[in-house]
Amino acid sequence: MRWILSSLLLLQAAQPSGSVSGTVTLAGSASQTPLAMARVELSGGPVLPLVARTDGLGRFAFANLPAGSYRLRVTKDGFIRQENAKRAPIVIRSGESHKPVVFALELAPTMAGRIQTEKGEPIADILVEALKAGYGQDGKRTFAVFASTLSDDRGEFRLYWVDPGEYVISASYVPVVKESGNAIQSAPRAVYAPTYYPNVSALANARRIVLKADQNNLTLDFRLVRAPVVSVRGSTTESNHPLATTVTLRMAGDATGTPRYTAKSNDLGSFEIRNVAPGSYIASAESVVGKEVIKASKHIVVYDRDENNVGLILSAGVQISGRIGVDTGVPLSLGAAHPRLNSIDPYLDSFAGPTFQADGQFIISSVQPGEYTFDIANVPADLYIKSERSGQTNIQGVTLGIGTGSPAPFEILLGTDGGRVIGTVADASGKPFAGAQVVLVPNGDRRNRPDQYRVSSSDEEGAFDLRGIPPGAYQLFAFEDLEERAWLDSEFVGNYQDAGAFVTIVPNARATIQLPLIPDKR
Repeated sequence: MRWILSSLLLLQAAQPSGSVSGTVTLAGSASQTPLAMARVELSGGPVLPLVARTDGLGRFAFANLPAGSYRLRVTKDGFIRQENAKRAPIVIRSGESHKPVVFALELAPTMAGRIQTEKGEPIADILVEALKAGYGQDGKRTFAVFASTLSDDRGEFRLYWVDPGEYVISASYVPVVKESGNAIQSAPRAVYAPTYYPNVSALANARRIVLKADQNNLTLDFRLVRAPVVSVRGSTTESNHPLATTVTLRMAGDATGTPRYTAKSNDLGSFEIRNVAPGSYIASAESVVGKEVIKASKHIVVYDRDENNVGLILSAGVQISGRIGVDTGVPLSLGAAHPRLNSIDPYLDSFAGPTFQADGQFIISSVQPGEYTFDIANVPADLYIKSERSGQTNIQGVTLGIGTGSPAPFEILLGTDGGRVIGTVADASGKPFAGAQVVLVPNGDRRNRPDQYRVSSSDEEGAFDLRGIPPGAYQLFAFEDLEERAWLDSEFVGNYQDAGAFVTIVPNARATIQLPLIPDKR
C-alpha cells in the first residue's frame, strides 16, 4: 500500500507543468521604467491563488503550474490596478512556458479641494466622498462610494489613488460619535446640509466628473450652507405590541455600521432622536425576546424638517424554503450554486442561503420584510433557469414583497437543453482581440431578467464560448471595454443596435459567429 501511494505521488510530481513570467513597467516611459514591489496575483486555475512581488527590474514569475485557465492581475499603490489584456484569461499548457506578459501601469488620478462656509471660512471634519457611477441589478444608473476622506483643519481634502471613471463628489456633515469622558464633544458644532459638486443639493443636478489616468490637477471647492438640526420620531413594535428598545441611526452606505445617533423607545414604543443633521440614514432596532433575536431596519432621508412616523416593526424574519431540480428529473450536482434574495434598496440587507442539499431543497433564513429580487448564484455553465414559481405565482424577473409571513415554497426548474455560441472577436484590422467583453442580450420582454444574459471575455486568441443559453432570440456584442452590468440598460444597448449580431438559440444547438469589435469611445 505504501509503495502504491509513493508511486502515485511520483506520478503526480512527474506530470508536465507550465509557467508564466513577465514584467511590470511605468506606462508612457520611453525606457520602460521597471516598477519594483508590485503585487502580481495569479488566480482561477486548479491551484489556490498565488502571489508574487516584482523584483528591482520589475520582473515576476510563476512556475510549476498545472495546465488550465488563469487570471493575472497586478496592483501597486499610486497606480491603476490592471488585469491581463482587460480580463483575457492566461492559458497555461503542460510543458510550455507562456509568452512573457508585460504590464504598463498608469498613475492613478487624484482629486483635491477645499470645504468652506458661505463666508469663505474653512470647515474641518466634513466627509467628502467620491461616488462612482455604475449600473444596478435593474440596469439603472447608480452611484456607490468608491473613496472618502475628511477635510483637515484648513478645510482641505484629497482623494487619491482613484480609479478612472465617472464620478459625483459629495460633501456632508458627519455627526460625532460620542465617547464617555470626552467633554469637548458636548460643545456645539455647526451643521451643514449635504452638498454635491458644484454646490447643489440634489444628486440629479450634480456635475458628472470623468476621471482619466494621471489626472492630478483637478480642484473641487465647496461652499456649504448651514442647516437646522431636526428630530426623528417613530415607534418600535413587535407582533403589534409596543416594545421598549434601543434605536440607532447610522449613515446609509457606511460600511463600518457605526451608529451616529442613539435613543431608547419608552414602554409605549415611542422614540425621539434629537439634533439630527440632514442626511441619508438607516434607522435600526434590535432586541431579544426569549431566545430569539428580533430586528428591524428602514432607510430614511432626513431633510430640513422633523422626520415623523418612522415605524420599526421588529421580527425574527421569515424563512424562505423551496426546491430546485432539472428538467430531466435526474439529480445533478450544482456545486457552489445557491439561492439569493437581493434587496431592491442597496442600503438594506440582502439574504442568501447555503448551497443546495442533495435533494435540491434549500432554505433562506431570517429574511426581513422588504422588496427583493430572487436569483440563483453560480448556476453551472451548461444549465439555465427555466422557471421560478412560488405556489402558482411566477416570480421570474419580478419584485417580491416579503412580509411577516413566509411565502409559498419556491419551485425552481433548471433547463439542460440550453444552446451554445462560440466564436472569435476581431478588431478593425481583422486581428483577434483579447479581453473583449462579449455580451449576449435577450430580445423583447426578457430584457428585464438578468439570468437570460450571458457575458464572457475573449481569450488570448480572441475566442469566446457562451454556454447554457436559454432558447430564444438575442443580439451578440463584443465591446473593447464596458462597465459592469451596463448591458442591462436598454438605452445603452440601443445605442449599439447596428453593431450587434442577431442570433436565434434553439435547444441543444451550437452557433459559430465572428464578431467585430466595438471600440471604446470613452
